[in-house]
Amino acid sequence: MTIHNERSRPTDRRPPPAAPRYARPPRRRRAVLAAVLAAGVAAATATTSAPAGATRQAAATGVPIGVHVVQKASAFDHQFLFKSARATCGDGEVVVGGGAQVFPDNSFTRQVALRSLVPIKNADGQGHDSYSVTAVAVDGVQVDWKVTAFAVCARAGSVPTHHIVPKVTGLAEGKTTDATAAVCPSGERVLGTGAEVVGVAGSGDLVLQVARPDGPGGIARVQGHVGVEAFTGPWRVGAYAICAATPLGYKVAFGRSDEAASESRKDAFALCPGQQPLGFGGAVTNVAPANASLQSIEPFANSSGKGSKTLATENTPTTDPWDFIVTTAVCVNNG
Repeated sequence: MTIHNERSRPTDRRPPPAAPRYARPPRRRRAVLAAVLAAGVAAATATTSAPAGATRQAAATGVPIGVHVVQKASAFDHQFLFKSARATCGDGEVVVGGGAQVFPDNSFTRQVALRSLVPIKNADGQGHDSYSVTAVAVDGVQVDWKVTAFAVCARAGSVPTHHIVPKVTGLAEGKTTDATAAVCPSGERVLGTGAEVVGVAGSGDLVLQVARPDGPGGIARVQGHVGVEAFTGPWRVGAYAICAATPLGYKVAFGRSDEAASESRKDAFALCPGQQPLGFGGAVTNVAPANASLQSIEPFANSSGKGSKTLATENTPTTDPWDFIVTTAVCVNNG
């Protein structure tokens, strides 16, 4: 698997040690942009929806061919609270996974949280699949930053029955958390996932805490949480499962962070030794406070193989422990 455009991830490095806690700039109230992410559902729902029940004994049918990563970054500045980027696959390709990275990763950007990671079928109306991401500066950021979208693409003919299954919850006010899961049909597995949290006509914060497949690879999970500055309007979450016939060697690799208390940042790594990674996922614990959110879910590689990295941060300081975080990589045999 190769990565195209902009900068590639390091090819041989050890996971970094836990970082020290950092001070953050003071909070500032602001209005949240209305319905900024609503377009993701409309694009994904043009695909096949899933019948109930995920497979647990799906037969393997080959491997994706020509797997590579395309990346696209947003503007690098600090003029806007919200930033989006979309990476697009080439002619004759389908999106099989994706992720996002906030850059730089330092004490001044801890307040940036992911809000959406959405795979889109035929995003441009000309047959090109994409992976779209959005991040938000929860507490305002005074330095330049950007978000990069990663689309994992493969030759269309090598991914039988490829389609995207969306599942969204209803808009409602007064929720602290919201969660759901998109389910692949029987006989198929999750290659990649997507997740989003969407607020409408309110003020305050919303953050993404879970965006990953389950262990057997039958479903894609999402969880959102109101921020420390609680969102006042109706909001919802959406989960997206990129489903296809089960590739040879299919498994979901998990990695967990060493940090498991109240650190300001936590990193987790998962590898696919001797195999190729397709989709990337990540999650904080499902009982984490509003202060904790996902910041990056991205491709990673070292001398032992290729896989995924997830970074979660305290977007506002807290002394409450929020346990370890996890990252996932969907691994299949090399094409």
